[in-house]
Amino acid sequence: TVAEGVQCTGCPPECCGGGCTSPDWWPTEHENLLAFRPWPPYHTVHAAWTTDSCEATRGQPFGSTGAPVQIFGGGFDPKHLVMAVRAGRKKGVDSALAFHSGLGTDNMLATGSEFDLKPQELNFALRGTLNFFVSETVVKMVVVTLPDFHVGQGSNLYGNNWWIGSKACRSTSKGHLECISEQGHRISFSVRSSEAIVASFG
Repeated sequence: TVAEGVQCTGCPPECCGGGCTSPDWWPTEHENLLAFRPWPPYHTVHAAWTTDSCEATRGQPFGSTGAPVQIFGGGFDPKHLVMAVRAGRKKGVDSALAFHSGLGTDNMLATGSEFDLKPQELNFALRGTLNFFVSETVVKMVVVTLPDFHVGQGSNLYGNNWWIGSKACRSTSKGHLECISEQGHRISFSVRSSEAIVASFG
């Protein structure tokens, strides 16, 4: 979903509701996929996202072929809990600035990035609320809410990579990003691959 005020149809940063087409014929919109792999694997996990703000490189499409941001999958098949962002893949400084606005380098985690402490250029950046719905048993479900959560995609010599971050998170010496949810729950993010992040609950 998209927060009121930016749910209009058009281009970032004014509008985050999608429908942003490129004025040129060559930029291609991609379905950029970031997988969340819940741990422990026996948990049944779903997720939801609400966009509060967005940024993308000027002239690049954003949500022109469908909803700009969707989370699908999960449930009994946690390997397929995926965030899809429909956007172009041309990097720009504005998206990087939007991503790390309000964050320190210790509030971020990057996939496939060994040297950068923070992104210098990104294809796009999102800020919003990430909710996980974790069913520990048939009758017990825990809601894990991370407001003001930042997500962005860039690229390096290894290909496309992702950045996540929040003021409620701190990086650890083990390379994890430890976060405290709005409800006081602990969640730890770690890198599985350039397009997959492990989300550990409890």
